[in-house]
Amino acid sequence: MRRLFIGLFVLCGLLQGAANALGSTRGEWGIVVALLVVGAGIVIQYLLHNESWQELGLAASARRGICTALFLATGLLVVGTIYALAAGGAVAVVPATPWLLLGIFAQAGIAEELVFRGYLFGHIRRTCPFWRAALISAIPFALVHLTLFFNLPWAIALTALVMSVVMTFPLSWLYELGGRTIWAPAVLHTVLQAAPKLITLDDATFPIVWMVGGMIVAWLAFLVRRENDADVGG
Repeated sequence: MRRLFIGLFVLCGLLQGAANALGSTRGEWGIVVALLVVGAGIVIQYLLHNESWQELGLAASARRGICTALFLATGLLVVGTIYALAAGGAVAVVPATPWLLLGIFAQAGIAEELVFRGYLFGHIRRTCPFWRAALISAIPFALVHLTLFFNLPWAIALTALVMSVVMTFPLSWLYELGGRTIWAPAVLHTVLQAAPKLITLDDATFPIVWMVGGMIVAWLAFLVRRENDADVGG
């Protein structure tokens, strides 16, 4: 366990440090951040645990996981669109949205999911039932999000902190549905972060509504069972 938390400390420090140093708040340098984190993760996985990169959740995803993530992401986007239309007002996207979306996928999707699902949850899950492993991994995931209080309005930062705890469980379940790989949770994680960062709406409550809606939609993942599995507790 000590080696696990040493590796986690290094990966979290690299993820946050690189993002802050590069000013990658909207994925501007997300690809660089992801390359650094993935590279470090592979080295740490080998040096501290004598395991290969596949054990970090980087292998190909099972179809069940990807399909579930895409379905949930689509549902969330539909709900968000309906809310935006109902709220009225001008809707706009930030410049260079395609590039930033790719960066968010790399940084929030691949890098964060590798750290918290592929590395942290993946190692704990080998010796713990699903719910216990997800609960333990939720603590560091929430602690990292405390930094949001330094650069976001209090209400948004608090909602994001709650969301980080609540989302740990469905993201971990998507990791399981994908054959213990990071790609399915990376897809949903990307959509959750991208909308409030890339879309501007004349409604101050939109980020909070989006996060609350995201938490509700994400938990629908538990309606999908793992292949040949009738018990979500194992």
